[in-house]
Amino acid sequence: MQIKTRVEHVNRNNTLARRRQDRNSRSETAEGGRNMSRGPVDQYGCVRWQPEDLPSGETEETLEDLRRQMLQLYLQKGMAGADRGDLQKWLEITYILQRRFLNGNPPPSISDVKDTWPFLFAQRGLYSHFHLLTNIPILQKLPEAIERRGHTILKFFQGHKSNSEVGEVLDAFQEKEDNKAMCTILLLLAHFKEPKEGIFLQADRSATAADIQRSAQLPSTPLLIVQGETLMKPDAWLLSIEGQVVMGPHNNITNGMAALFASYYNFNLKYLEEAACVCPKVN
Repeated sequence: MQIKTRVEHVNRNNTLARRRQDRNSRSETAEGGRNMSRGPVDQYGCVRWQPEDLPSGETEETLEDLRRQMLQLYLQKGMAGADRGDLQKWLEITYILQRRFLNGNPPPSISDVKDTWPFLFAQRGLYSHFHLLTNIPILQKLPEAIERRGHTILKFFQGHKSNSEVGEVLDAFQEKEDNKAMCTILLLLAHFKEPKEGIFLQADRSATAADIQRSAQLPSTPLLIVQGETLMKPDAWLLSIEGQVVMGPHNNITNGMAALFASYYNFNLKYLEEAACVCPKVN
């Protein structure tokens, strides 16, 4: 996994500031066989930042009807409705409406996003939106990046303890029991002297989302809440944004890292100041 230095931050109130010059557009086929045209690429690599053309055969009215159907499905089934077979297709078709809403000025609050597009907080919806936005299948690319680079990073720091914080992470790491992906991220944070609290919160395995919101001061920026004995022994994860838990609990901590990363892109969020110098590059 590469680490990119973030010199510039996105101004959420100025969508034009996120645009780059147009690249040569080309048609691509998304899941389900529909052609998706690549648009302008912004400074963070988004290729479908704000589509302008409605999907073939659709109107504003038919797209809004689909949005209402998804909202009704959520009201009836909750997040279990994300397992419905038609949902993936509906999310892809209504992507243009999702981007209009998320790119609004002023930007919508996370509560407003949940009320209007609740399935963007289902794993299926979050990763699908990120794929359409960036053309990166994050659930494929992130594990590949961790597998490809994580071992190298771990071995490097085992041979070159750059500071005492790195040494503390390595001393706590039990190779046969602990999660190597979490260890890798913690090593990088320690090396750059960035507080892990800017990205992670450790919570008791039995704690509910309501318990965590009552007992912890959750930041406005995305936070990966790791339930388990230690951060390197994760049992489950939740995600909070703007002080409220919006996803989880779910298993598979790598999926949690993908959700954390994707949420910044999907919802046009600014990196936390003290943790803004590092983020995974998965393309």
